[in-house]
Amino acid sequence: MNRRGALRNRLDTTSAVAERRSYWAALHIILRNDSGANLMKTCNTLGELRTLAPASFCTRLAELLRAIEGDLPPADLDCLDLSACLGGPVHIVETAADLGAVRTLELDTSGRLSILATSSGWFDLAEWVDDGAWALFVVIESPDGGPQFLIPRPVADTVPNVAASIAMTQARTG
Repeated sequence: MNRRGALRNRLDTTSAVAERRSYWAALHIILRNDSGANLMKTCNTLGELRTLAPASFCTRLAELLRAIEGDLPPADLDCLDLSACLGGPVHIVETAADLGAVRTLELDTSGRLSILATSSGWFDLAEWVDDGAWALFVVIESPDGGPQFLIPRPVADTVPNVAASIAMTQARTG
């Protein structure tokens, strides 16, 4: 049985659904730097994401999850592990410093370049969502997918590389 089949089997039992729902409701993961300051929020389920991200993005993501996992009831859909389905969680960028974690596919001698340091057209997906109120960046890092970064417009506007990278990626990908 593959990973998705096993997940569906676990979701078939109501106790498993309730258990997962209470677990994720209680768990709020925040990435931290060495000083303990909040860097950005990380959402591992659609349910977590609905409290932080624009509704239009969540609706689009729910449609994608239905295409991957099949027609699940909304409560089950909200409990799906985004890393298992998409290859990574969805990060909500909260400060300009957080943009250091958004890395392009371009490399230099120190590794993958940060959008904080340079603009780049080398993202698998870079676009404005929710009528331009948020920027979305995705880099596919494995056959399963990769992390997604949602950046609110007020943060994106503080770093010109965000808008430039969206334009460059869209020009490259058509």
